[in-house]
Amino acid sequence: MEINITQDLRKFKTKDVGALSFKEAGFVVVGAGLGFLAYRVFGSLNYAIVPAGIILAFGFLKPMGLSLFQFIKTVGKELTSPRVYINQTDFVYEPDEFDELYEEEIAIPPSWNDVIQTQESTVQGTIDKVEKDRFAT
Repeated sequence: MEINITQDLRKFKTKDVGALSFKEAGFVVVGAGLGFLAYRVFGSLNYAIVPAGIILAFGFLKPMGLSLFQFIKTVGKELTSPRVYINQTDFVYEPDEFDELYEEEIAIPPSWNDVIQTQESTVQGTIDKVEKDRFAT
């Protein structure tokens, strides 16, 4: 037996209070209460709309599928964290250290950036015959 599901279950929203979920209904109540409080304090509807609108935005806006709080948190973290690239490395060839590492004077070819250094040669601190021939002039 097959049952066709017309809606993505991950995007399914429960409707607990009328057409709203409990969370959305809570934001409506808090936003309306804060708006009413601002209206009573300042006596103007213009001042009451601002706090109520901010609370309702946090309850109903979903940029890129995230809640507004999660979206602001993610964007803030991306803007303040240092950039890290996938191909970025902290390894730098030091041509002056080749002589110590290979225990003899090594002539570095002009295309020394094309030489691939293997992890085994750096860990052991020595170089095998094949790699030594690559550096020979």
